[in-house]
This record gives sequence, C-alpha cells and structure tokens, in this order.
Amino acid sequence: MISTILLSPEIEKTILMDDFKKGEIQNINEYKIKISSCGIYSAYIIKLLQGEPLVLGFAGGLGGRFIKNYLDKNRVKSSLIYKNNEVKSTFIIDDGNSKTILRDGNSFFNDKDFKNLKHKLITNMEKTSLFLATSSLKNDSERELLDSTLEFLATKHKRYILSVTDGCIDKYFAKSPTAIVADFEQFEILRNINSLQEKLEILREISKKRQIKMLAIVDGYNLYGISKNKIVRITCENSKKIDRNAVAGAISICIKRKYEFEKTMKVAGAIAEKFDSNDFPDFVSRSDIDKYKSKVRLEELYYDGKFIAGIKNV
Repeated sequence: MISTILLSPEIEKTILMDDFKKGEIQNINEYKIKISSCGIYSAYIIKLLQGEPLVLGFAGGLGGRFIKNYLDKNRVKSSLIYKNNEVKSTFIIDDGNSKTILRDGNSFFNDKDFKNLKHKLITNMEKTSLFLATSSLKNDSERELLDSTLEFLATKHKRYILSVTDGCIDKYFAKSPTAIVADFEQFEILRNINSLQEKLEILREISKKRQIKMLAIVDGYNLYGISKNKIVRITCENSKKIDRNAVAGAISICIKRKYEFEKTMKVAGAIAEKFDSNDFPDFVSRSDIDKYKSKVRLEELYYDGKFIAGIKNV
C-alpha cells in the first residue's frame, strides 16, 4: 500500500455570473466546486494505475466532507483527522470578462496535530511500503509539521517520496527521500545558475551523493527525470500545465513496483501529458494512459557518463 500524507488539501469554488458588480445583489448562473492540486490527485493516479492508495492527513469543514465524499466515490481508502476550521479555499468570481480571486489559506498546525498524525502513521506503518508526502507549504506551522513527519519516517526507516508545490526544499536532501518531485526554482542551490546543463549536473550529483533514486523536475512543458546515471527530458506538447502531484502519484506506483528508470519516466510522461485538472472529477482515463504511454519520447540528455553535446534551454 502507498500512503499519501495530505497536510493541506484545498478546495476551489467558482461562481459564474454576468457582469459582477461590487456591492450589489446579483444572481449566480452556475456554481462549481473542485479539489485543487494536492495529494488527492496523487492517490487518484495510484488508484487509476491499479495501486492501493491510502490517504492520511487533515481535513475540516464543508470542504473536508466534500473531499471525503470524493475519495469514497472513487474507492480510495482514507483516514483523515478532522479539524474545526475549513480547509484552504480559493473563491473565483468569473463574470466572463474578468476573474476576482479570494484566498483563504489559514491552515495552522500545533504539536497536538503532529501527535494525531503520528498515531495515524504508526497505525498504518506495517501495511504501507511507501509514503508520499505532499504539501503546499503555505506557512511556518505547515513546514514544521512536514519536517516533523519526515524526521519520524526517517527514524522508522520508511521510504517516502516528497512532492511540494512551493518553498525551498534543499534541506530535505538530508532526510533521505526516495524521490523528489519539484521544479528548478525550489532549489536554493540553483538560484544563480542559468545553464540547464549545469543545473542538471548539480542535481544529478546530489541524487548520487544522497542516494536518491530519482528526481522529477517540472519546468514549463518539460518534465526532467534525473537519476545518478541518466537524465532524460519529456516535452509535453499538448499539456496545459503539468501537475506535479499527479506525476508524483505515477512515480510512486512505479517505484513500488520496481520499474526501471525509463519505464517509470514513460508512465510519468503519459500522466504529465494526459492528466488535466480541468476535467475534475475524472481527470483522465486508464485507456488514455495506456494508449499514450508507448508514444512518450524520452530525450536522453545524460548517459554513459557524459552529457550530449549542445543541450539547449527549452
């Protein structure tokens, strides 16, 4: 079983209306609600690829019940800790001409929250072969909770994959992750480096030194796979936006099944290309993934101990 640790789920609520006017009573044409990118997306992909996901973590309010209902409908097991406050929410008022966006990101954690989460982890430790820690790292209390969780997993010698959507993640190299899904901007060590080849070489050396099985780097329409011996690039021509949590779900099931690096990247590339969060609640079909997987082109950038000549920033 793969346990997804869900620290900060988020709900997106969209109100469609005509000619929004501040301070007036107006009618709503349509109201939409969806789950924003988080570990739920990862669990969905694991389930789609015939894995056995378990979602652990926090939820609260009406959004939390919406999340639980979605997991139940998709037959994804969960064991959530319910807090009094509402989950993170984004409100979008769309009148066809412009969008007004309101954010409520007040998810704060304390020592009691970590104790409760640790209890969930211990309860499911024996039947979980791989953990997938996901977070948006919106505030210090969330970062502290993630740090404590990863340190606990390390003391138990449990394998985990890390997928975070913002913040500096260099410090997590020392916490022995099995894999990391991120983007170049999240690495402090790369901040003043413009050369793509130099960025890739630095991350390859780190993965080798720290014995990280692989790094998956999202950069625009490109998905880079980095291991100690190989680096490949996949360009997703049709994807509107590569979802890192969906990619993390694909990589976690491949690592659990001990797929070779190239096969793992082909599966991840198919997810990156075909997964579309705008298609919520279904996202993507298994047949779409199976059909496209064989068409994924891996562009080899590093192999046999050297980079290919003339790597270009894309």
